[in-house]
Amino acid sequence: MTKDSVYVTSPASGFAVMQFNRTTGDHIYNVRDVDLVSPSDVKVWNNYLHVCGENQVRKYNRFDGEFMSDKAFVKYDMKCSFMLFHNTWNPNQGS
Repeated sequence: MTKDSVYVTSPASGFAVMQFNRTTGDHIYNVRDVDLVSPSDVKVWNNYLHVCGENQVRKYNRFDGEFMSDKAFVKYDMKCSFMLFHNTWNPNQGS
């Protein structure tokens, strides 16, 4: 969640992350990415969406849905099911 939005995804959503207005519940838009396989979790960090899917965590600009391909995040031979972010984590350091 952010001050203005709630982001939702699931394997049933296909290749989309849905954004809803946090106050009214109205649907705002979908981030669609055909390379996003079986999304299961979404987190917002520094105005980016981090989406956990099969074999990777993909990163998007939360305002326009642009895939941040130059900032590939995690690719690993596993199925990601959820993510935890610690408040001292610095994504630029990768740890």
